Amino acid sequence: MPRQARRKSQSGIYHIMVRGNERKPIFNEPQDKDKLIDILLDKKRAACARLYAFCIMDNHAHFVVREDQECGDSIETLMKRIGVAYATYYNQKQKRVGHVFQDRYRSEPVEDEAYLLSVIRYVHNNPQKAGDRQGLAYPWSSYGLYVSEEADGRLGEIEEILEMFHANQAVAKQSFQSFHLEAEAGRFLDVPSGLGIGQEPTVVLQDFLAKYKLTLEDMQKIDGLPEMRDVLWRFMQETGLSVRKIAEIAGINRERLRKIVMSKEPSP
Repeated sequence: MPRQARRKSQSGIYHIMVRGNERKPIFNEPQDKDKLIDILLDKKRAACARLYAFCIMDNHAHFVVREDQECGDSIETLMKRIGVAYATYYNQKQKRVGHVFQDRYRSEPVEDEAYLLSVIRYVHNNPQKAGDRQGLAYPWSSYGLYVSEEADGRLGEIEEILEMFHANQAVAKQSFQSFHLEAEAGRFLDVPSGLGIGQEPTVVLQDFLAKYKLTLEDMQKIDGLPEMRDVLWRFMQETGLSVRKIAEIAGINRERLRKIVMSKEPSP
């Protein structure tokens, strides 16, 4: 399947996700997570980028980054440097060679303030979503830096986000914490769940469509539903099913489906 062209962000802000090759843990120990955070902070500073949020899990990591091409590197160059630096560290530590990250990083543009704040909340709540009992107290996310009484000079852009809540920093931090306890709305980049063992593809597709309040009958009318193209692309990413298989279980002409799926990058 050909690579999709990345959607450029007009604001320069992106929600980015990287994960371990073959979905394996590559941030196995606390020092691995600490190392990635050190690399992230170092490379973003050299690239004149702004880092609004991060969360390092065992087999994947989320970043919310703003590029500044007038001052430094593009987001593509920044992510390449972060990936190379961590892969070098990890391979030397594990005495191994080969890929550390699976494919290239995934990204989605963040174009407005409301979505930016929602993405930051989503990234910070990732540990709780994954079942980690520490929740927002998880030590390898930027949430603690936002609510700490002591400012962290390595992440000055925290003030930029807190100012969106209130001019008074103490009040802003309280509002920031309350905001993180609110229910999430919308869809964000996540680790593809894949097709579970023993799951029937048709049932999985129907369940996936139901999340978008669509049916298999709607899929038959795909040319008249612009949002269906995004749904299909996301379904392929999350399950790993091929265009051929999806066409088979949905009863759609394969070539017609392929042209629609490959037509453009999905919307966020």
